[in-house]
Amino acid sequence: MFELIINYWTVISYILFTFDIIMQIVQVYKRKSSLDISIKWLIIRVVAWFLIISKFFLVWDIYLIFWQAIFMTVLAIYIFIVIYYRFSWKKT
Repeated sequence: MFELIINYWTVISYILFTFDIIMQIVQVYKRKSSLDISIKWLIIRVVAWFLIISKFFLVWDIYLIFWQAIFMTVLAIYIFIVIYYRFSWKKT
């Protein structure tokens, strides 16, 4: 029972964290600039993502892996947009 509660809280946290990153994507896209986003924190997010996804593949819970895949997709879009607007700003 305790593991089930932990799994639900984990899924809820991924939903909220994914929503947060989607809101950041929207802001970066609207401003057409990612200069206020630190590359250091972006790297920390990626490292944390690798640690978390390795845990989920060890546990092998399909629901957690599903939400991790959604989060991974959103994080990849976020990283792409941040880097794209960072370098497109330097060109102008």
